[in-house]
Amino acid sequence: MPAPERGRVSTLLLKVLQALCRLSMRIEVEGLPYLNVNGAAIVVFNHLSLADGPIVASLLPRKGVFLVAREFAWIPILNWCLRKVGDPIYINRGVPDRRALRRAIAVLEGGGLLCLAPEGRVSPTGALTEAQDGAAFMGRLASAIIIPVAAYGQEKFWRAWLRLRRPHVRVIVGRPFDLPSDQNRDNTRALMRRIAELLPSHYRGCYDAER
Repeated sequence: MPAPERGRVSTLLLKVLQALCRLSMRIEVEGLPYLNVNGAAIVVFNHLSLADGPIVASLLPRKGVFLVAREFAWIPILNWCLRKVGDPIYINRGVPDRRALRRAIAVLEGGGLLCLAPEGRVSPTGALTEAQDGAAFMGRLASAIIIPVAAYGQEKFWRAWLRLRRPHVRVIVGRPFDLPSDQNRDNTRALMRRIAELLPSHYRGCYDAER
């Protein structure tokens, strides 16, 4: 699968998405140039809110392919928007999904940009939870660069809007790195620790190095 390019509709929807993000949230971004990586790369981000994916998508310098839970495929308008902006790969949560895995690896082998939340679901605790090994496995298999992204503040979206305020969201893009080990578990912990280092301590959860 070749790396996808943005078409006219995709570019237009991206601009709409960026405008909506700016209007609905006060987003402060640090380390944005780190996203300018050519070739196979995986953007891994923490998962505090359903707004995480749109926030990351609005910052990408090239079209990214997002891994998205399959239940979102059944919402027609959302599905159409996702396909135009993020070209999603729908994945079954909680069970092995070899078809989705093959598609994701094909994106990387084509030099594409894959985006996913290794935790696989919105955190029920408001902090990092145990991650799955998919990102580490695919990254190692395709020799992809890993780009860690941490975001926080978006989980307060509705609370802020009920008070007629825009939530202040901080997004920190970390330095891209290669996976250090041949072991999936070790690599998963390494990439989650990279995300944790970008977050305030109370967001680090089970990946807080001081615990």
